[in-house]
Amino acid sequence: MIKTGSPVLDTRLIHALVGLEPGAPVVFVASNTRLRASTMIATGAGLEDLASVLLDVVSVSPTAPLWGWLADPTDDEVYDLAFAIQGLAADATRRHLRMRLLDHATFEAELPRNALVIEVPNLHSGWAFAVFTD
Repeated sequence: MIKTGSPVLDTRLIHALVGLEPGAPVVFVASNTRLRASTMIATGAGLEDLASVLLDVVSVSPTAPLWGWLADPTDDEVYDLAFAIQGLAADATRRHLRMRLLDHATFEAELPRNALVIEVPNLHSGWAFAVFTD
């Protein structure tokens, strides 16, 4: 069941979440990063606001590692986003979750076709994070 009342959960996101298959990842991608994806939704919400709501309404896998790709791992702002995603996913599962940092080509190549990819506004270097559902 999806909780309502959040301004970041618009109709497009709700429909996409309802159709999300178990095991499919929810991928947050910076607006200045391109990923091949079958389902991509652009949103105006910030990453932390969006992730805190979405990771509260989907069943996050407590065993699958998170995936991350950082265009510039020395960009402190982006590095902080990686820790924020990891913390929000850990809160959702009540477990510590590891993050696999991948290069862009591997992230794209291994991304399942049933992934829900959500584009998030970004003013920093590129990034993408995948959180797998249960």
